[in-house]
Amino acid sequence: MDFDRDSIARWIEREDVDRLVRFLMSGTHHGKPGAPAATKLAVVGLFRELCSEAQQVAWAERLMAREEQVARVIACGLVAAGWKRGRKATLGRMRALAEDPDWEVREWAADLYAGVLALDFERVLPLYRKWADEGSEEIRRAIALALGKRAKARVVSEAAPMLAVMEVLMAMPGSYLQKNLGPFALGGGFLSRFPEQTLALCRRLSRGKNEDVRWNVAMAFTSAAARKHREAGEKILERLADDARPRVARAVAKAHKNLARA
Repeated sequence: MDFDRDSIARWIEREDVDRLVRFLMSGTHHGKPGAPAATKLAVVGLFRELCSEAQQVAWAERLMAREEQVARVIACGLVAAGWKRGRKATLGRMRALAEDPDWEVREWAADLYAGVLALDFERVLPLYRKWADEGSEEIRRAIALALGKRAKARVVSEAAPMLAVMEVLMAMPGSYLQKNLGPFALGGGFLSRFPEQTLALCRRLSRGKNEDVRWNVAMAFTSAAARKHREAGEKILERLADDARPRVARAVAKAHKNLARA
């Protein structure tokens, strides 16, 4: 499908949500109707270029009400525009998108969570810490991925408070959360940007007994970033090697195999 900037701009100007959604549904993505990621990003960028923050929020509300998942994906790129003037409403939209029944919407919601965190770190991180205790597994997963994405900014002062929230999440059950946490958020996100702080956390947590925590520590060393820290990783894995629980043992074996490729 071609990105027709002029046509899309006209639909945005005329608030023609039906025409826009029909266009977005005219392509194929992951074997189902929907625009490819590059097109969706371009549409979000056009909204940000042409619309005020209030207009972006109004569009987000319209798109979130649609049945077509691609509309809610676009909404994920617009919701953060409401943060400055409507935090409570923005948080409600964020919760809804993180718990959306469609997996792709939930993926884009993690980017939304990272974007809002970047806008107002000091206010938002404590909210995420609260949601880690009170929220659903889907919300916890969005937070974990958002923290990993935010780590890419390499703001040193943010590392410790974000890792403190990661530590809380690492002890929480749920396969949907955990499979995204250790190998991706912790290993791919933090270990590659804040290696000293992340290794120190892993050393400390490797002394505990919680199965989810130990699994996450081991899985952090299955990431490509872990290969730069082979010696430190092997020492941490030694502490986990006597764990007879199959899940932890498999994670340790997988980590060893990854580090051997260094």
